[in-house]
Amino acid sequence: MAIGKGWSADFCYSPDPDYDTIDIQYDDKDVATIRKDNNDGGKLIIDWLKSEKDYTIPFNWFVELLQEAKNKFSGEKEAKK
Repeated sequence: MAIGKGWSADFCYSPDPDYDTIDIQYDDKDVATIRKDNNDGGKLIIDWLKSEKDYTIPFNWFVELLQEAKNKFSGEKEAKK
């Protein structure tokens, strides 16, 4: 999922669903990660990464990304049942 001005997100999957994440980048530099916490009811957790610059993420894009994450992570759970 990409947007102008360098924003992109990569969905990263592993065989262990505890480690499925979404990496958020600006101009190919990691800015944040979204992960699903399977130990706490599947809540989505946002981890902001330390950087030398403060980034301003476009709100509407971020909301759409969160909805896509919620849909993909819950869809995987349903498919594995």
